[in-house]
Amino acid sequence: MKVAIIMGSDSDWGVMKSAVDTLKNFSVDVELTVASAHRTPQKVHDFVKKSDAQIFIAAAGMAAHLAGVVASLTTRPVIGVPINSEPFKGLDSLLSTVQMPAEFPWRPWQSTAQKMPHSSPWKFSRSKTIHLPKN
Repeated sequence: MKVAIIMGSDSDWGVMKSAVDTLKNFSVDVELTVASAHRTPQKVHDFVKKSDAQIFIAAAGMAAHLAGVVASLTTRPVIGVPINSEPFKGLDSLLSTVQMPAEFPWRPWQSTAQKMPHSSPWKFSRSKTIHLPKN
């Protein structure tokens, strides 16, 4: 199992480090890059197209279009993580992330204010199987 994590900025590492640590604790391979949907869209495109990951996690603040851009480039699942940022205290990130068209295989993460929640709708098991929600 391999998960690709794309952060819109290296300042997102403070939030995403716990995700990387958790995935590694479950022996999941992690591929990590910093690429912005706005500043470096070609880097995002190239990373997604070349990646052999089964799932993408896209973390971004402010306008937070990264998860949508990633989802437009692949049919593999995308988890969007809205990052708390100024001036709207993460509300802009949250709204940008959750207002994705239903056709895309994506899921927003619950909150970046919390650690990786144990009650997440995406459950990772030690057998490296990902149990997707039924709805």
